[in-house]
Amino acid sequence: MALENFGVRADIVCMSKSIGGGIPLGATLSSSKIMSWEPGTHANTFGGNLLAAAGGYATLDFMESHRLGEKAKKKGAYMLSKLEKLKDEFDIIGDVRGIGLMIGVEFASQDKTPLSAERDRVLELAFEGGLILLPAGESSIRFMPPLIIKKDEMDRGLEIFAQALEGRR
Repeated sequence: MALENFGVRADIVCMSKSIGGGIPLGATLSSSKIMSWEPGTHANTFGGNLLAAAGGYATLDFMESHRLGEKAKKKGAYMLSKLEKLKDEFDIIGDVRGIGLMIGVEFASQDKTPLSAERDRVLELAFEGGLILLPAGESSIRFMPPLIIKKDEMDRGLEIFAQALEGRR
């Protein structure tokens, strides 16, 4: 979880999406001091889904046994360094930020004015080159590759992104 990177110990954590390994699953975690309900006090319509629970267990087991969190930090650092180099080369990139494999590239002028149209053009050119990227906010692009991405796949994606930046000129 992202909060672990900042030394945060939350009282309650709500999570979902990827913990089910493609099967809809959500979880709320807390200490027994906070979640001290008697059995049967709390229920929901979709609670007790055995398939989702099995998917969640298999996902967590896979992530732990393959050390995906640790690898995501290393892969993310690699991607950030490559994107920082592109920031130096292309003046429309105002900022590169992220943690692990969730990275944002913000398009802004020197005076910090958002460059939404330029971002949209880069998204279009990247798509034409075979790379699907997500817009985020007013003028950013979100990179969120799968945790199992390989270095050559990252390099190819970054190459297509660089070509899209170049084609926008």
